[in-house]
Amino acid sequence: MDRYSGADDSSGLSNDEKREQTPSPFAQEINSYERRDEQQSLGVTDDKKQEEKNNRKRFSFSALKAPFTRLRRSPSSGRPNKFVRFLKKFWYVFLILVIGIVAAVAWFSYTARVNAAWSKAADYHGKADYAEAAKLLNDMPLPSEDGRLQVYAQTMLATRQLDKALPAYRALYEKKKDPSVKIAIGNIYNEQKKYDEAEKTYRELITANDTFVQAYVNLSTLYKLQGKNKDAVDVAKQGVKANPNSVVLNELLISMLLEDKESEDFKQAVEALKKINPKSPIFEAIKQ
Repeated sequence: MDRYSGADDSSGLSNDEKREQTPSPFAQEINSYERRDEQQSLGVTDDKKQEEKNNRKRFSFSALKAPFTRLRRSPSSGRPNKFVRFLKKFWYVFLILVIGIVAAVAWFSYTARVNAAWSKAADYHGKADYAEAAKLLNDMPLPSEDGRLQVYAQTMLATRQLDKALPAYRALYEKKKDPSVKIAIGNIYNEQKKYDEAEKTYRELITANDTFVQAYVNLSTLYKLQGKNKDAVDVAKQGVKANPNSVVLNELLISMLLEDKESEDFKQAVEALKKINPKSPIFEAIKQ
């Protein structure tokens, strides 16, 4: 027990020893400076670690950005890359090229679908399955190629789509000048009740070729259906005169004269046909 303070001195040290262990004010000051330096050094180390971490992040971002930076900037001058400058200046050229490429791809795709449809339609046409062929051709524009034009025209006529068949046959006639095509045009006019146009077409065929038997038959029949009996007989006579050995035209003339069996024209027509074809079926009709 310390006699001055009354405190229990449990350390067992004398006062001199305690004074030796207690740091002097100068030593305490030195210790405080050392602790401060240590803390500062620790702080510097942490700052270095943070700086290294930030550097790593900057490096990673720079690595990702590098290709675009190289594209955008010239490495020597730091100015925009020539390609980028050219692209900015002539962007519309590249836009036109892109549009052209897209249009070409779309066109080739459309052409492939159209060709496939035409191939199937031609197969159906060859099998005389005009209904199926028409399903494929209904939405098609009028073709320009001869083979397709013929398939289109015949298919539309067979399915009685006369408004589509007529321009097709006209275009086909302009290409081939085939009388059989022109007579089909006259027949379409007839079905459309455009009798003047039909008559004109048949007469043009007869004028161009007076041996074209079918043109006489169609024109004579047209007049007969219109009640123009005299005109029908005159056309049949004209045909027989130009083609005296034609069984078809002689039979046509007899059929147009059936209402006047006692006439001299009728009797002469029967005798002329007997010389050409005595077994003609029309003689059975006359007997009835």
